[in-house]
Amino acid sequence: GDVAAASERGAFLLGRVLAMLAILMAAMGAFYPAVDMASGERERGTLEALLAAAPRADIVASKLIVVMMLCMATAVLNVASMAITFSQVASGLGDGALADAGIDFSLPPMTAVILLLALVPTAALFSALSLAISAAASSYREAMVYMTPYILVVTVASYAPLLPALELDAFTALIPVVNTGLLAFGALRADAPLPAGPAALALLANTVYAGLALVWAAWMFGREGILSRRSAEPGAPLWQRRVRRGSAPGVTAALVVWLLVLAAHWSLVGLLPVVEGAPWVTLLGTQFVFVLGIPLLVARGSGFDPRPTFALRRVAPKVAALAVPLVLCWSFVQLTWIRWSVDAGVWRDGDIAERIAALLALLESLPLVARLALFAAVPACAEELLFRGFILGGLRRAWGDWPAIAVTALLFGLLHGFGAQIIAASLLGLVLGWLVVRTGSIIPAILAHFANNAAVVILSGYAPQAAGLDVPWWSVAMALAGFVVLIWRLGRWTSEGTNEVPAESLESLGARRPDAR
Repeated sequence: GDVAAASERGAFLLGRVLAMLAILMAAMGAFYPAVDMASGERERGTLEALLAAAPRADIVASKLIVVMMLCMATAVLNVASMAITFSQVASGLGDGALADAGIDFSLPPMTAVILLLALVPTAALFSALSLAISAAASSYREAMVYMTPYILVVTVASYAPLLPALELDAFTALIPVVNTGLLAFGALRADAPLPAGPAALALLANTVYAGLALVWAAWMFGREGILSRRSAEPGAPLWQRRVRRGSAPGVTAALVVWLLVLAAHWSLVGLLPVVEGAPWVTLLGTQFVFVLGIPLLVARGSGFDPRPTFALRRVAPKVAALAVPLVLCWSFVQLTWIRWSVDAGVWRDGDIAERIAALLALLESLPLVARLALFAAVPACAEELLFRGFILGGLRRAWGDWPAIAVTALLFGLLHGFGAQIIAASLLGLVLGWLVVRTGSIIPAILAHFANNAAVVILSGYAPQAAGLDVPWWSVAMALAGFVVLIWRLGRWTSEGTNEVPAESLESLGARRPDAR
C-alpha cells in the first residue's frame, strides 16, 4: 500500500513534466529539419534538381519520414534525458530521502511503449505542418519568423497535463496536441487507469489531423510558385508579401486553422483555475492572439486576398439591420430550449451553472460599456472573421453552400463546447452562416453576433430576479414566428437585389471554385 502510494505520487509528478516536455521537444525537433528541407534547399539551389529527379509525391513522403524520425528522436532523447536526470537526483538524495517523502520515480516498460504510440501521430502532425509552413515561407529567414506563432500555439497546448481540471475524455480527445499531453500523462500516472475509449479516440483523431496536414503539405510542395527559386522572393518579409488578387483559402487551410485555434483556445481556457485574473487573459488572449491572429497570419503568409477570404463587402444598411432582430428571435427560442431541457434533466446544469456564475461575477465589477466591448464586440468580430469568413469561405469553395454552413456551425459549436451549449452555438452558427451566404458579406453576421452576445450581457444583470420566472410557450411561438417572417423578408430583399451588392459578390466569395486551394 505505501509502496503503491509512493509510486503513484512519483508518477503523478513526473508524468506532468515529461508529457509537456515530450510535446515541446517533438514540435521543435520537427520544425528545424523541415525548414532546412524546404526553404533551406530552395535557397541553396538543390530543390529544383531534386524535383526533376523524382515524383513530387515521393519527395514529400521521403521528407515527411525523415522529419518525423528526427522529431521522434528529439522527443525520446529529451524525455529519456529528463528521466535519467530525475533518477540521478533521486540517487544523490539517498535511498531514504524520497521514500521518506513518499515519492518513488519509475517508468515501467509498458508505459514507455504507450508514450511512443501516443507520439507517433503527433509527430506526423508536427512534421507535416512544419513542412507546409516551410514551403509557404519565401526564405529561410521568413520560415524562422513563423517559428514564433507555431511554438506559441504548441506551448500553450502542451500545458494541458499541468492543469488539474483537464482529464482525457471524449471531448478533450478531439483537441489536437492537448489530447497527446493528456494521453501521455494518463499513461504515466499510476493512481488511475488510462481510459481505453478516449485514448483510442485521441490516437484516431491525431491520425486524421496528421492526414489533413499532410494533404496541405503535399499541395504546398506541388505549387510551382512556392517551389521555384525564381519566385521565392527571399527578401520579402511577411508584412510585405504580395497579395494574389482573388486568391482565398480552401478546405485544408480552413480545417488546419480551426485545429490550431481549437488547441490554443481550450488550452488557454484550462488555465482559468490556476492563473489569477485569468478571465481577462483568457478572453483577450483567445480572441485577439488565437481566434483572430491565426487566420490573419495564415492569410497574410499565404498571400490570400482579404476580401474574398473574410467576405469583406459592403451591404445595404436595411439588410444588415434586419439581421439583428432575426438573430434575437432565434436566440430567445434556443435559450428557452436550453432552460427547458435543463429543467427536464436532459442536460446536467452543473457545468452550465458554474460557468454562468463565473461570468456574472466578472460582469458585476465592470461598467456596461466594458461588458459589451469585452463580451459582445470583441468575440463578434474575431469569431465571425474566423468562422463565417475564413472557414466558411474555404469549405464553401469545395462543398457548396449548405454543407459548408453546417460543418462551420458544428466547428463553431465545438469551440464553445460544453453540454447543451454545443448544440445552441451550432444552431446559432447555422443562422449566421446563412446570413453570410445570402448577403455575401460578413457584416450582417458580425452585427447579429454582437446583438446576441449583448442581449446575454444585458439580461445577465436581471438573472437573479428572473431565476424563478416561467417562460410562457406562446412567447416562444411568437419569437419563432418572427424569426420565420424575418428570414422570408431577408430572402426577398437579397433575391431582389436590394442589398446593393455588386454583381461579382458570390464569385468573389469563391462558391464552388474547384481550383481554389
